[in-house]
Amino acid sequence: MMIRNYRSEDLNYLLKLADQTETRSDSGDSVSKWQLLEYIGHPGSSPTKDLFVAESDGNICGFISVFAEPGIGRALLNCQVLPSHRRQGIGTVLSDCALKRAAQSGVNVVQANISESNAVAKKRLTSMNFQYIRNFFELQANIYKNSLPIVKSAEYVIRPMRQGEEKTLTMLQNRCFAGSWGFNPNTVNEIIYRLNLKGCGHQDIQMTFWKDLPVAYCWTRVNHTVKKIDPENKANIQMMGVHPDYRIRGIGKQTLLASLSDLADKGCDIVELTVDANNRAGLALYKGLGFKVLETTEWYEKRV
Repeated sequence: MMIRNYRSEDLNYLLKLADQTETRSDSGDSVSKWQLLEYIGHPGSSPTKDLFVAESDGNICGFISVFAEPGIGRALLNCQVLPSHRRQGIGTVLSDCALKRAAQSGVNVVQANISESNAVAKKRLTSMNFQYIRNFFELQANIYKNSLPIVKSAEYVIRPMRQGEEKTLTMLQNRCFAGSWGFNPNTVNEIIYRLNLKGCGHQDIQMTFWKDLPVAYCWTRVNHTVKKIDPENKANIQMMGVHPDYRIRGIGKQTLLASLSDLADKGCDIVELTVDANNRAGLALYKGLGFKVLETTEWYEKRV
């Protein structure tokens, strides 16, 4: 077994590995090939330094990525090993390499997010002195155009984002989530990068304005893969926020409804999102519109 840094010629092998683990994994810890591609292309990543692969007999059987967020002093770890090579210590060795790299990047902590049902990953993280710190919920709702409440926005204008408003959205998002757990302030370049991902675009972001002031937004993304075993047209709520000075006025609900209505018009049946279990206001909003808990994920942390 050889552990080494990622090389550009590894890409197709990693995409195949991610596709295999996503199809075969029942532990909730799979990484899709689209997630992998987006990590490698992200303006804040350096895959030849921050991505490690495990190679056996010339074949890549596992990898781990380190995504540093110096602004908030943390790095995110994402590890995947082929089912046929699990329980052989590969994940532990990959994690050791990732921890060393994280320490070199100058962050204070590393964090990993896993399914609550993933007993193997829990055991591995605990053995490496990771501490459980937080729960998040994966929510899901069936949406039907005729059953959605009517959007009422007499005082506000809700419309899709326009070209040239990238800086406006960046400033709004950073203001909405300032001080929120795990939020790393975005740059305009990061927003532009995400807008150009497959299934994303300006038309997928509903923005709410009070007079000419942006006060809320909801960013959705229609899934770009459809599996035979999962034929529904799915979409995700990527981010949704309301300016702190304009909360408790029903603006978040109206903005979310505008996005759900837009997704229904696009033929989406299922909408999913992730929410912090401590976000009581968000949970109340989503559950009030028919979202139900599909899965619980857990965050673990280790100081470096």
